[in-house]
Amino acid sequence: MKIRKQIERFRTWQRRPQEYSAKECPEQQCPNCGQTFAGNYCPVCGQARGSSRITWKMVGHNIMDVWGIGSRSLPKTVWHLLWRPGYFIGDYLDGHRRASYSPANMLFIMAIFYSLVEHFLGQDHTSKLSTLNTDVGFRYSIIAWLAEHPAWGMLSITVFFILPTWFFFRFAPRRAGVSFAEVATIQLFMSTLMLITSVINTLVPLWFFWLSPLYYYIAYRQLFNYGRWSTLWRLMLGLVAAFLLFIFVVIAVTTVREADGLEGKAFLFAGIVALAVLAALAVCLALGFFISRWKSKARRTPVADPEPDGAIAD
Repeated sequence: MKIRKQIERFRTWQRRPQEYSAKECPEQQCPNCGQTFAGNYCPVCGQARGSSRITWKMVGHNIMDVWGIGSRSLPKTVWHLLWRPGYFIGDYLDGHRRASYSPANMLFIMAIFYSLVEHFLGQDHTSKLSTLNTDVGFRYSIIAWLAEHPAWGMLSITVFFILPTWFFFRFAPRRAGVSFAEVATIQLFMSTLMLITSVINTLVPLWFFWLSPLYYYIAYRQLFNYGRWSTLWRLMLGLVAAFLLFIFVVIAVTTVREADGLEGKAFLFAGIVALAVLAALAVCLALGFFISRWKSKARRTPVADPEPDGAIAD
């Protein structure tokens, strides 16, 4: 029973962890412009209340401002992202952004942190590269780079996951009509999560391959409020669409780069393959889109009340 109560408390905290209470602040005079105000910031110039002589604590805050941290805590944001990823991203989209660290800055800092961890504690991938013929062309150099940097390869997949997410989750019970910019913001947070799981995998090998998809499932279910199987099949279909989009981009880029060295038949074959991949991508996106739209309409359709006895139908 105690365990069940602890789980319920944890779930309640996941949905609403932040409680704000209004506090009365005495009036004071702004040291910058002289305006008298009551609050944390001057309404005229924006100066914070309580400004006094410079201390070492203030110097530390100024140094943190260089990294864009300021009064927002990066460790606290990472903590919320780990334990309530979907709810936390949803709070950010709903406007609770003061308590959150900037997703773009967080991704940049986590990328630097992961690069340092990978450099000093990472595994040697030269054995993987030795089995690849990197002299064949640019296409194989991409494969070699992905083999050498699996975490960055997974991170690139999140970029291609923007389009499938926008197609498959725009009719969700929660956050219906999500915009393309919001989906891009979601992937910024998910990219940070992928880097965090990459750090965990560096310290504890083989965790990355089950922890990353698990976080995607948890985050998307909390964020969009689909059921278990509805979330799962959309994610799996989205992964297929993202992979097809990635293949199409690789084929297009390599064909353009190697156009001078390709013969007519090779160029034609590359074009046919690219069109086939593009057609498969279109079918995949259309399938997920129309199924999601159809299910959303069925969910919104009210059930007709049974007619009373003796009533005449129109």
